[in-house]
Amino acid sequence: MTVSFLILLTNCNKDKLPRLSVNPTLIEISNERQVFNIIVESNVDWTIKSDKEWSTHQVVHGSNNEEVAVTTAENETLYSRTALLTIS
Repeated sequence: MTVSFLILLTNCNKDKLPRLSVNPTLIEISNERQVFNIIVESNVDWTIKSDKEWSTHQVVHGSNNEEVAVTTAENETLYSRTALLTIS
């Protein structure tokens, strides 16, 4: 399974340029339940959401730098899955 991230930037403060980066940007995981961390580095407020119910995270929004734990439920099917986490 592949999890990928889409980053969208917004900025209300014209005095500083927005900075938002995520590491890693692509994660491949097994069919088992897994927890992995992503690092968000930012100088603006941000939110995170997943497009799949089986990919969850406890942090919904933040500001500045933060490490976010993402949990994926076990894949009990024979099919591969893809989830998209959007951080904006």
